Amino acid sequence: MIRSLIRSLRRRIHLIGVLVLLGLLALGGATGGRAAAAPVPSLVDVSATTQTPALFTVTGAGFTAGGRVYLAVYDQMGTKLIETRWVTASLTTSTMRYPPRAGIHPGEMVTIPGGDLRQAFAGLCGAAAMIRALDEQTAVWSNWLPVHFACDGGDGPNRTGRPY
Repeated sequence: MIRSLIRSLRRRIHLIGVLVLLGLLALGGATGGRAAAAPVPSLVDVSATTQTPALFTVTGAGFTAGGRVYLAVYDQMGTKLIETRWVTASLTTSTMRYPPRAGIHPGEMVTIPGGDLRQAFAGLCGAAAMIRALDEQTAVWSNWLPVHFACDGGDGPNRTGRPY
């Protein structure tokens, strides 16, 4: 009698354990069924910091490290393709970091994630355009970045050859 009661109790405990595991799997475990969010690729205009007249320079982050990225420049309505090019995002790298005034401290290994890009475009003077980038591996587009670039060639109102 007691043995049959113990066997019955063990079966119920096993059944409850299996049901709990199945429930956790159905809910997706700790992530709630959602994959970890990958960074969304983004572009930023850094032309003002390049100090090079007649160049439009863009930087990007959040692309696949070492992956190919398609840059596309469109007219301001985003309908006519003006220029395209393929570039490669930076690789993941490791470097040693040494704290200041550490003496003989051995430093520590630091990983730099990669996935960044920097690209300059010439010949866009006077163009009102937009640019975006496609991460080839993830097939995710970056944000649209407006390009309002007007060069005065050194003889315009500011006589510098730089954008207005």
